[in-house]
Amino acid sequence: MTSNPGTEVVFLNESGIGVPVSEADIRFIADAIADGENVSFHLVEVAYVDENAIKALNNTYLGKDYITDIITFPYSSADQTNDIEVTLTCCAQRIDEQTAEFGTERKAEFCRVIIHGLLHVSGYDDRTDSDSLAIRNRENYYLDLLNLAT
Repeated sequence: MTSNPGTEVVFLNESGIGVPVSEADIRFIADAIADGENVSFHLVEVAYVDENAIKALNNTYLGKDYITDIITFPYSSADQTNDIEVTLTCCAQRIDEQTAEFGTERKAEFCRVIIHGLLHVSGYDDRTDSDSLAIRNRENYYLDLLNLAT
């Protein structure tokens, strides 16, 4: 895996709980996806917020009135594959709930959500069943690659 020294990683945790990922983990994931999907990232910001904040963002930007695990905010055009800029806004509490629901390791589930967001800006979608299966398969591929599969 090649390193992309041009990728700026910003890590924020305003969720009120500790999260099991670090800036180094995010960079490692971004580098793996950049290599595997033939894209490059200029800025990857991962911000953890609480349930109220994610629900408000989901309502404001997507017109949905529920708590979700991640909302991806790309600043690049949808077809851009070089110098992608993105903010991944994640709900740590929701991800913790998914850890229990799916029986996954906590760090693996937090990484899965980051992988999911980065795959979205790399060209994957999950609007149909077949798209959901494709993105889930890529998530599993990267979890395996990064030795995070449970």
